[in-house]
Amino acid sequence: MFFSVIIPIYNVEDYLEQCVNSVLNQTYKDLEIILVNDGSKDKCPEMCDDFAKKDERILVLHKKNGGLSSARNFGMDHASGKYILFLDSDDYWSEKEALNKLHEELLKVKCLSDALIYHNILEYPGGKQVIDREGRKVSGDFNELSVEDKIIEMVKRDVIPGGACTLALKREFLVNNNLYFKEGIKSEDTEWMFRVLNCKPDFRFTDLRFYVYRKNREGSISSAPDYNHLLQYVEILNECRKIQFCNEKIKRATLAYAAYHLTILMGLSGLLGGQNTKMIRKKLRELKELFYYDIHPKAKKVKKIVRMIGFNNTSRILSGYLKYRAVWRK
Repeated sequence: MFFSVIIPIYNVEDYLEQCVNSVLNQTYKDLEIILVNDGSKDKCPEMCDDFAKKDERILVLHKKNGGLSSARNFGMDHASGKYILFLDSDDYWSEKEALNKLHEELLKVKCLSDALIYHNILEYPGGKQVIDREGRKVSGDFNELSVEDKIIEMVKRDVIPGGACTLALKREFLVNNNLYFKEGIKSEDTEWMFRVLNCKPDFRFTDLRFYVYRKNREGSISSAPDYNHLLQYVEILNECRKIQFCNEKIKRATLAYAAYHLTILMGLSGLLGGQNTKMIRKKLRELKELFYYDIHPKAKKVKKIVRMIGFNNTSRILSGYLKYRAVWRK
């Protein structure tokens, strides 16, 4: 088995058929599809079982609700493919040749890559699609760099994947490094990526763009930030500073990436309003030392603005930008 596609499922009956069919319709056939029903209360459990009856490549796992991380981890424990891909059940793949092309790319490097990167298409309510910023191309010499220098360049070029769903990950790499997702938190992909970077994966880039990510769904942090969610996000950055890094280059790159996430939180903090905004910003100011690692282009710009007008004023500007962008996307 070459690919294992893990799909965590919770109360997404309106999206599930399109999601699963986008994998079943792949021209590449050497794969298994692991549907993890995470205690759904709608029609998803029955839909999963019906899918399994129609295609023997589908494995259905039913479990009590434990959240996205728990469902992904459960799927990983049952995966047998050489490479694992994650697909959220309210998203889908737009390209029938996606796995075939990924397979060809991996064969070119004799399956030595730990993580092969592909790209997002952002889909907003009403069907409007936007090319994701993470889809920026890298120059041809990138894949020839050392592992550490690749990661530094990815931070400099702002192309670190935002989560697990645009990576074909070698299962051996995940298992050997115990790269399970932390359960019981939101922003789990960010926390996970910090640990992934410290394991020095051999990243490879492709120009493939097929993962359609639905944005601005109800409950999204970017459209309706929650105080407890942001508090967890702050703690993730705090814990990142305490990682025992494998070497100085990886430390520099990872903390620079954390500095970028600090700028995101500075903007999101202003969307809470009132006392909650003040409390979050107080905690964020304690993380300002992350700006010392200023190789990420956006963090470098924000650092300069903070020096000129102060932390709170800069946060207000970033919050205003997020509000403007949310209106423009509608």
